[in-house]
Amino acid sequence: MSLAWNTKRLIDEPANGQKVEFHLLSRRRLRDGAIISADPDHSSAGEWVMHDGYYRLSVLTRPTYVVPQQLCLSFTCHTRTVESLGFSSFGPPIDEVAFDFVVLLSLVVRHPISLLGTRRIDDHPIIGSYHYEFPQPPLTAQRLADCAVNTTEMNAIIDGVGRSNDGGKIDAAFAAMRLYYSAISSAHFDPSGAYSSLIAALETLATSHHAGKSFPFSELRKFDSIRPTLAKLRELPQAGPLVDELEQKLAKNETSVARKFRMFVAEFLPDEFWGSPDELRQIGAFSEQIQKDELDKRLVAVYRARSGSTHSGSLFPAHVEFGTTDWVPLHVMAALLDQNADRTVPPFGWFERMTQMVIMEYLRCSFAPRLVTERSSRRNERARLLGVIEALEPSTKESLKKLAAWTARFLNFTLINPMAPNSAWADGPDSVLALKTLEIIGTSGDAGSGESWLKNRDVGDAVGEFFYGAATNPFRDNEILLPAGFEEYHDDPLQTSTDA
Repeated sequence: MSLAWNTKRLIDEPANGQKVEFHLLSRRRLRDGAIISADPDHSSAGEWVMHDGYYRLSVLTRPTYVVPQQLCLSFTCHTRTVESLGFSSFGPPIDEVAFDFVVLLSLVVRHPISLLGTRRIDDHPIIGSYHYEFPQPPLTAQRLADCAVNTTEMNAIIDGVGRSNDGGKIDAAFAAMRLYYSAISSAHFDPSGAYSSLIAALETLATSHHAGKSFPFSELRKFDSIRPTLAKLRELPQAGPLVDELEQKLAKNETSVARKFRMFVAEFLPDEFWGSPDELRQIGAFSEQIQKDELDKRLVAVYRARSGSTHSGSLFPAHVEFGTTDWVPLHVMAALLDQNADRTVPPFGWFERMTQMVIMEYLRCSFAPRLVTERSSRRNERARLLGVIEALEPSTKESLKKLAAWTARFLNFTLINPMAPNSAWADGPDSVLALKTLEIIGTSGDAGSGESWLKNRDVGDAVGEFFYGAATNPFRDNEILLPAGFEEYHDDPLQTSTDA
């Protein structure tokens, strides 16, 4: 894939290549989540989607928060020579690199980014139209939630792809991302085809990840119908070895894609999928709560629906189309209201989010395992913090709950790291001192008349989960608190009041 090839060249020869500016269009507002700002809508904070890395992405539209956003992808593109019988090509694969970047970005932000074409090569402004555009969904009546791109994660994946020597794994990853991109681009007019593309994306990775894996004949339910016949054949004189050989060959040649598909999803679906809400789609009254122990049954239903769509000409159940467009067709509404309808196949929105999270986890594990290690450390720290909060004295725990409520009032304000007067939340200096000692809060001034705040975003996430629950945690992915590592700049040693 061209992004992997070009990144590898950039790592080995950073000074060579042509500087390129390639324009994109996003119908979802994007910004760089690594930029800390009390006002992300200000042009100085909102002008970047990716500020650092081999591929930088800036916002050209002003104001930066207006959608659709026109974006500028800036990167250095190396020259590639391709030769085959009777044919040779020499030049920078600009369009291919830009497309690979876009399918990765679209996966990260769960929204199809359009390619507009090249606008500058070195010092030469040009207008080059992109001729391989997917059909794009229309602007929604309700603005999509803004997306703070995790640029640290995305750059780590790109760097890992560039350093990887596993071409088969890279090809499978980008093939899956292209299928995902096709699905989210076409869901508004072809929901069944889009659903099939999501399944194909996971199948691509599953067959690559489990390449060469086979299962014992006794575990292959596909052959259940012929087992009685094989049993009768085994009773014939000297037929036992032949039947054993036949079973071994059948098992060896069986690809078991459906089983590998379910195994792959179960292995790479993060636990966060079950405990966090869908920030992109709010299904509302027709939302269905699918439990973790139902996953395998639901995936079996998905696979059967796809088989019916592909081999029998039947469409996916009508209810799965809900949420793919702003308007709800009559046949979809009828399916939603039918209390006797079989809705085992999950809605498109549920399955799309699951697919996105599975592919992202595969990319982390395959190309940026450091991200998995760091997340595991954060998860362990959150579990530790939850235990610490649970063990607090009742009065201290109630004080912390008041501090959390006081802080949550400022969500979505143009404000970062609000500092609460201790008199507004703490029952006394002892609670402030206890929480300070446990590194749950930062402080300024003395325990009685000073100010305090939730120490950082990781602490805030744990505090919010404890008091509000994982699904309704107001501090999950919120930027009102400082990231871990920045809080020490304002955190003073706790002073003891000298008032008589």
